[in-house]
Amino acid sequence: MRASVSVVIATRNRAQYLAQAIDSIRAQSVCSEIEIVVVDDCSDDETEDVIRKFGNSLRYMRTRRQVERGKARNLGVELATTPIVAFLDSDDRWMQNKLERQLNAAGAISTTAITLIDHKGATLGLTLRPQSDPELRIARCNPFPALPSTLVMPRQLFLELGGFPETREVQGSEDWVFAARILKMGHAVFAIGETLVEYRVHATNSSRNANHVERSMWEAVRLLEREALIHPTDVSLAKAYTSLTIANHYGRDGNWLKTVEWLRSARRHSAGVHVRENHLIAVRSALVLGKFVARRMGVSPNEPKKGPRQT
Repeated sequence: MRASVSVVIATRNRAQYLAQAIDSIRAQSVCSEIEIVVVDDCSDDETEDVIRKFGNSLRYMRTRRQVERGKARNLGVELATTPIVAFLDSDDRWMQNKLERQLNAAGAISTTAITLIDHKGATLGLTLRPQSDPELRIARCNPFPALPSTLVMPRQLFLELGGFPETREVQGSEDWVFAARILKMGHAVFAIGETLVEYRVHATNSSRNANHVERSMWEAVRLLEREALIHPTDVSLAKAYTSLTIANHYGRDGNWLKTVEWLRSARRHSAGVHVRENHLIAVRSALVLGKFVARRMGVSPNEPKKGPRQT
């Protein structure tokens, strides 16, 4: 099969990872013409030096001011010249057969499983797979892990859906909103269970900043509600689970007041959901609180405190 696909990389200050991302595209096994479009969101590191090494093998655009990742990806799609678009975050990498598997997949839109790697590229031994019932789970969270780096879809359909939201406050959760737009319009997403993307976990991930998570996720919930991207009866569910996620991030950072504030928000919004979900939210709230207390006591949240050795 011969296909033509554009891969859009939106980047900002990721010079240390960018070449690896581009190389993983150039190493794809698919027999296809691949157009690489890099949109540099006003980086102030060595990004231009990295790009220069690839010469004319890719298309490069630098924004005049910082526009954030959603807008940068949308600009990349506008520059693309092929009927199919894919995305890769500049700190992630693709497996060699990633595009081949997706371009041969049944379905116009496809996504894949991911594995987590550290800042040096070593595997962390954790795999995340797309949910098999995304329509039922979209109110709780994005059912497609690392959506931009796993997504392949028709360019025209991307444009018809309006692309990624560009509101600055939602950046970091813009992929969740876009996933909801896809599902709201009735489009099926073909989920490939194979691990075809390496998602890099490092200190400057936006998900490592609790304040950023609070801002982006809560704005995402507002957009889901405002654009009716989830059923009205699921709004309370979305707010409850989002509150839990935010509480967990503040708990990890040791911020007691913020942790309690968002746990209370989770319980308040859970009053509007059915009994089973209410119970799950209560259990997860207790776990978040337990992890916070364990951290304050200097005990690993994943391991029980060891008592005296029994003889």
